[in-house]
Amino acid sequence: MDKITIIDQDYSILFSRGLIANSLLKTGLSFLEAHKIADDIKNNLRKMNISEISSQEMDNKIYKILVDTQGAQYAENFLVFKQILELEQPVIILISGTTGIGKSTIALTLAHRLDFRSMIGTDSIREIMRKILSNDLIPELHQSSYEAGKFSKHYRSSRFNSTIIGYSEQVKIVTVGVEALIKRALYEGTNMIIEGVHLSPEFLSNDILEHPNIVFVMLNLSNEVLHKNRFSIRAYNVSMRRPVNKYYDNFEQIRIIQDYLKEQAKIVGVPIVENIKRDDTVKKLTEIVTNRIKKIVKAHNKNLII
Repeated sequence: MDKITIIDQDYSILFSRGLIANSLLKTGLSFLEAHKIADDIKNNLRKMNISEISSQEMDNKIYKILVDTQGAQYAENFLVFKQILELEQPVIILISGTTGIGKSTIALTLAHRLDFRSMIGTDSIREIMRKILSNDLIPELHQSSYEAGKFSKHYRSSRFNSTIIGYSEQVKIVTVGVEALIKRALYEGTNMIIEGVHLSPEFLSNDILEHPNIVFVMLNLSNEVLHKNRFSIRAYNVSMRRPVNKYYDNFEQIRIIQDYLKEQAKIVGVPIVENIKRDDTVKKLTEIVTNRIKKIVKAHNKNLII
């Protein structure tokens, strides 16, 4: 017996260790742990000569093996993600932080772990806004976030930090596109990750900041040497149009934006996660997202009782 079919009320699919493992990654298990459990389940089904199993029986089997091998917490996480799918409640994750801190890498890894199919960076939204608003009209929009202050209309007249002034002018415009995208995703019920330096708590509306289905996190890297090294790693691994020296030359401005974002995050209670090791950061973000999903499910169940 080679093939095992999982039967649901509306469809049937062939058992896939990859699909089972992917569903287990959401619980917080490592890649190796998830694939080992998927292998164990398949071997167990073959040993019992089972060629067909209902989706409910499969879920029960996964739940039991998680309780026995990993603990009740992982089993509970598995059920919570099943429930949120059944409720068709979207989850939007916002990942902010300054340039070069690792937002894109974390967002991609988290999207794979949570099986989120939609992800966009705020740089892409900025590019769209540039096509609409000319350089003459809003010069700050047509520069890098850390260089926008040098082109601000208020560069010489303001008593405030020019880097933050230029950055803020750019963020105001990009936020319009960001909020439109978030509202559309909520309306359509689409899970999504948005990452970018333009996600500033100061400029996002309270409706966004307080929405139960939106998870906002701020990445930080306290060690300046590690931060600088990441630009070199990025330049080595990716074909970059922009010379790495440009980041080094503007490193002070990049760090100023990071300090500003941290300050704003603390004011509104956005979690700040130190991004030193990718796996540790993704695990922490998975915990934050899972806890939020538990609250959504709990609120839904409470409303049903009422």
